[in-house]
Amino acid sequence: MRILLALLLLSMSCKSAHHTEPEKALEALLGRWDATGTAITEEWSRTADGSYKAVVTSHAGATPQIQEYIEVVQEGDDWLFIGTVLNQNSGLPIRFKLKEATENRLHFENIAHDFPQSIEYFIINEEKMKARVSGTQKGEFREFIIAYYRLP
Repeated sequence: MRILLALLLLSMSCKSAHHTEPEKALEALLGRWDATGTAITEEWSRTADGSYKAVVTSHAGATPQIQEYIEVVQEGDDWLFIGTVLNQNSGLPIRFKLKEATENRLHFENIAHDFPQSIEYFIINEEKMKARVSGTQKGEFREFIIAYYRLP
């Protein structure tokens, strides 16, 4: 009986510690990242409610300027990337739904948005990641890839 109870408790504790694929990749994003070849940093954190947030900051001028706020939240079974780019879209957030996730890749999509329609994060290792921003704008496919290195 004690063995059965111990196995049951162990099974329950393993389930509660289990991270989904999106959570594994999101956990890898935590920290401060430098966008190579730019004066941009992206700083990710996890909030008490289990969502993820990032602040994108430009360090090009004398004073750092916040460029974008990002939230990744779970609503029901869906994960959403919600980006608010300052000075664009009247400051309103744009929502992208998670289409695919592995422990080292996140792919968010919003085909109704003008540009971009796709945002992907690729975790290369603990110190490197890439973001791919792509879509069609005015009938032409566009994309740009940003290489990031983790800052101390």
